[in-house]
Amino acid sequence: MKKKLYNQKNRSQLKADLAAEEFSRLTCSFYRYVKIDNPNILRDKLYKEWVELNVLGRVYIAEEGINAQISIPEPVFDTFIGLLNKKDYLANMPLKYAVEEGQSFIKLAVRVKKKLWPTISLVMSIIWIK
Repeated sequence: MKKKLYNQKNRSQLKADLAAEEFSRLTCSFYRYVKIDNPNILRDKLYKEWVELNVLGRVYIAEEGINAQISIPEPVFDTFIGLLNKKDYLANMPLKYAVEEGQSFIKLAVRVKKKLWPTISLVMSIIWIK
């Protein structure tokens, strides 16, 4: 039977699970522009790997790259980094760490998007309109 590749708990259950944790978490973010040929396959692979490590957060994947804001249990942080480094396009990823730690996320959501960010012309037009 195929395992469900999305959260199946309700908000109350997720909050209770988080409150019962007996370890600290590291909250960080990263992004990388890189050609991803099949974002859906990468999405499923990352979800399977990261849900096993109890990683929480939001991850967006598109053909142009990846953008993630995540919370990683400290006891498995080195394992998480090892998994990133096994993938050429995610290896040696610079991480930005949260200034203050807290309960940032209650679940893991990995989504495929058409684009990670608006095109530069759209961004520039928004800036000039203001």
